[in-house]
Amino acid sequence: MIPEPAVPHAHDQEAAEILIRYVLDFVGPLAEGDLRPRIPRGRALDVAMGEGRHALLLAAEGFRVTGIDRDAAAVARVIARARERGLPIDARVADLEREGRGCVEPGSFSLIVNVNYLQRDLMDALSAGLAPGGWIVFETFTTGHPGVSRAGTPSNPDFLLRPGELRACFENLSVVEYEEGVFPTRDGDRKAVARLAAFRP
Repeated sequence: MIPEPAVPHAHDQEAAEILIRYVLDFVGPLAEGDLRPRIPRGRALDVAMGEGRHALLLAAEGFRVTGIDRDAAAVARVIARARERGLPIDARVADLEREGRGCVEPGSFSLIVNVNYLQRDLMDALSAGLAPGGWIVFETFTTGHPGVSRAGTPSNPDFLLRPGELRACFENLSVVEYEEGVFPTRDGDRKAVARLAAFRP
């Protein structure tokens, strides 16, 4: 039997909203004062980090960041940018589809960020990778995306979340924020995504 998740209190709700705004919408900074314990600055994992936008952002906020991507050239650019800014980032080249579960150490991360990437067989490892009190922020495209985006990609259903799927994948965590719908993008397009902020009690 799956235990009932802890009921989030007001600080959890505020922390989740801040993480969503900061990590996904790039409105910050992260909270100080009495909310800081709700967003512990420990190790952070950026899954499929690409050009390192989230990894660099989190390193600047004081997280010890590990970023993983299979694109060696992109990883090299992240390392160079981090060096220029004096930010410590452990940027690794790895094929998550082959090595993903081994890249996520159980119980190790205060924050895991997964944006615009879906690997269903990695979900359990991401959940298990959270330390007690650690948060996951997850956003990626849903099956409605090809119909609302001018670009129309991604369109392969293997890389699109089904309705309600994201929340179900993390039902063992305390899910504080969950949205699923169509949102505007910075370039004037639209995207259909599901987004979640949840923590391990």
